Amino acid sequence: MDKEDFFKHSYLNIKSKENWMCNSIYSAFENYSWPFHYVDSSGNRIYGSSFLESKMVLDECSRILRTSLYLKDEDACFSACRQIIEWGGVTNKNLDRISRMKNRCDYFNYVIKLLECDIDLEEFTKSDIIMNSGFTKIYSLIVQDFIIYDSRVGAALGLLIKCFCEDKQKEKIPEELRFAWGL
Repeated sequence: MDKEDFFKHSYLNIKSKENWMCNSIYSAFENYSWPFHYVDSSGNRIYGSSFLESKMVLDECSRILRTSLYLKDEDACFSACRQIIEWGGVTNKNLDRISRMKNRCDYFNYVIKLLECDIDLEEFTKSDIIMNSGFTKIYSLIVQDFIIYDSRVGAALGLLIKCFCEDKQKEKIPEELRFAWGL
């Protein structure tokens, strides 16, 4: 099998009715499209869809959020979180959760402390941090080496692991490559 055929991936984008495809990780990056819009802290509606536009927006949100956490500025923290989840299109229950938090800065500083240290799974499962696609978008901007984790990321990781196991002729998924995923 040709290497380019080995990693062909495509799907029909239900919203745009367009067929999206890639044949490598780099090709996926080149074809990146995440249409977004949000209201910035000045009340302007911001639109974009490219990787570069998303990176610029998220770098700025990260800067504002980190500063707000350092200064314990609850309003700036809320504003940055709102922009992040609006960018991600996951405001549904997440915006309500964040708006009801009494000590947002303390919560997110706790998340940083918890996720940036080497903790065992038992300690992590006892924590009360919120883990969903909306909150992982926020965490990815304040926690070192933390990725946004949603169903698409889980599916992509699963595909990479499948390809690895097939390439190495492994009959079982190695323990180190097993990860949690949601339905």
